Amino acid sequence: MANQKYQFLIDKFYLENTVGNVFCGKINGFYTVVVCDDAQNTVKINIGANLKSDPTLDEKIQELKKSCKCSKFNFLQYAIKAEMGSNAVTNNLPTFLEELTAYLRDNGYESGCFESGSDDGTVRLTEINGEYFFLSQGSYDQILGSLEDKKQLIKQKGENIPLGIIGAAAGAIIGGLLWAFIGVLGYYAWFAGFATIFLAFKGYELLGKKVSIAGAVIVFVISIAAIFGGSVLEWTWNFYNTLKEYYIVTFFEVLPETLPLIFEEPELKGKFLMDIGIGIGAVLIIGIPMLVSMYSDSSGKYSVKRY
Repeated sequence: MANQKYQFLIDKFYLENTVGNVFCGKINGFYTVVVCDDAQNTVKINIGANLKSDPTLDEKIQELKKSCKCSKFNFLQYAIKAEMGSNAVTNNLPTFLEELTAYLRDNGYESGCFESGSDDGTVRLTEINGEYFFLSQGSYDQILGSLEDKKQLIKQKGENIPLGIIGAAAGAIIGGLLWAFIGVLGYYAWFAGFATIFLAFKGYELLGKKVSIAGAVIVFVISIAAIFGGSVLEWTWNFYNTLKEYYIVTFFEVLPETLPLIFEEPELKGKFLMDIGIGIGAVLIIGIPMLVSMYSDSSGKYSVKRY
């Protein structure tokens, strides 16, 4: 059941609450999909419209972008995509939906399938890999065929695990260095943790040509190792900055002594393990789903549903 704050989409605009916080239907005759994601604080709007050269539409968009606080706009041939924050949705979204669809209606635009523009009686809400569109049967069949062709092509590829490991290690090292740099600045480097997993995965995919389940596990292990290494570099830098005030010493002389120094002192050991635990724990919460999603994309897996 949808969040009550979006009830106006049903009461005012007569959209259907198809699934979760997904609303669909026609507003002023235009196929519309509104996807409200409270977790990401976003509302995504897709409106089917056969676009044409129209300078005044650009002016209208700029006006709505400012007044309704839209963060993104994207013009496709047969649809307009927009995004805004969900925190002020009850004030901004009704105005946006009413004014834009009324403008399109009053200026002779037509609405149909988001891919072909046609309204042949077969247009239905369709979910493809978690995104929602109004598609005709013809467009749906074409997209489904393309997804299946991609999946079969990926299946035929061979996987080079040794080269994949090299690529993953290269990407993870970049992420680990970023983790260390952000840590030295005094922040938890959670973003760098996500970047580490992403770069390691893309490095494996680039050189290994294909990512199997085993490859995804390898990427995960290498990423965690790189994050751990980045934390050691961060602590090494902090030790080095302290020691150089009293001794003539280089960073690389301190590096091999960092872990022994940490684990000799219970207080340092506790703080180090807490830093590692909090940082890696936060990365795992989002990093594992992200890795699963990237693996699904790279293997050509897809999910579709017609409503």
